[in-house]
Amino acid sequence: MAKKTKITENEKKVEGHIKICALEHDWKLNDDKTVVAKLIKSLAKNLETTGFVYCPCRISRHPDNVCPCSVVELDIAKDGHCKCRLFYAKGNKVSEPTTGV
Repeated sequence: MAKKTKITENEKKVEGHIKICALEHDWKLNDDKTVVAKLIKSLAKNLETTGFVYCPCRISRHPDNVCPCSVVELDIAKDGHCKCRLFYAKGNKVSEPTTGV
């Protein structure tokens, strides 16, 4: 039987935040639910430790790196997804392996 992990309040906040961002920008979330769950945990940890939802793929803790970061639109236009592979252009198939999460 699979062990169920408890979802923290910050993880719930982050999940709501990223879903709203995706809707507002006409993006979709990564189809791989495991990747999304790992990114939510990482974003929630950043929220807990810094008070901000900093992108886990950006090293600098700068306002430009709050998720969605300032270059997400450029990344999606160029690659079809953001650096973290959390947000994708609608219609883009998730076929690349994920890294660094």
